[in-house]
Amino acid sequence: MENSLVKLIIVGCSTTARNLLGPHLEDNGVRIVGIYDANSILSTNIANDHKLHRIEHFEDIAKLDFDGVILMTPSDSHFNLCQYFLEMNKYVFCESPIARSIDQRKVIEDLGPLKLEKIYTFTPYSGLEALQKLKDMIHHKQIGKSYLVKILLSNETPSIYQGNESLLTEFGPSLMYITKIFGDIAKHSVFLRNVKCSTGVEDFAYGHFDLCNDTLVHFELDSKKERKASTIEVLTDKCTVVVSPTRNTIKVHHEKGQSERIKFEVKHTPIEREFQNFVSIVRNKNSCTSTIDQDIFSLPNLYRTAS
Repeated sequence: MENSLVKLIIVGCSTTARNLLGPHLEDNGVRIVGIYDANSILSTNIANDHKLHRIEHFEDIAKLDFDGVILMTPSDSHFNLCQYFLEMNKYVFCESPIARSIDQRKVIEDLGPLKLEKIYTFTPYSGLEALQKLKDMIHHKQIGKSYLVKILLSNETPSIYQGNESLLTEFGPSLMYITKIFGDIAKHSVFLRNVKCSTGVEDFAYGHFDLCNDTLVHFELDSKKERKASTIEVLTDKCTVVVSPTRNTIKVHHEKGQSERIKFEVKHTPIEREFQNFVSIVRNKNSCTSTIDQDIFSLPNLYRTAS
């Protein structure tokens, strides 16, 4: 299975989709068998630039032979498109969120486990090397037992808030992904506010999660802090760890006053890392189930209970 060709469709000609295209695809045994966008001029230009087959009509996708689809469309289209391709029994690579409501979650769940395991969801933060390193440090018990985690997600790349919908919709998947690095959620309280967004949607959120392992997570999602880097501060019984995930830095402050900067290699962009994982799963016909928990099952409940 290691060298078998993975055949994929791209739906949506976003900047992220364009960044995935290149000679490294063929090197990884990937063939893009077609590209579609509702904007025919955009899809034509990209198809010509990369010598790809442009799919003229959406319904023509079903006529092609492919293993999975790369969804690079606006987030409000994710639910319908995921449902469509899962019903075709195809793998789906899609940024969270997919299910935004309990009703949508129920529809996806009702497709059954064999189809659910074909959804690979990711967030702007899930492929960051700093968070992968933090996971390793926790797994190998290098930083002790955490009792308090403080998360600030600000309006910076890779999560640039546009103000078109609630901040929780934009940042919620990343918040859930980061939180679950530290454990499963037992209870939560989430509060939303409109501070300065002219459209009237909630542009600030705060709250906490009580985790099953007795760790407390405080968080702020703040669209106003446009120049401030997102940070994760982890207090443990041995030290304090400060992570700036988008700047790929980790600093550890020990109890006796010593501080150190953790070194690690940044090999790929976040989207490249996630995409390589997806391709490997498709090639080996494995399950994506472990990647969808925060999206399908947790996020709708978070949206529903926010006040």
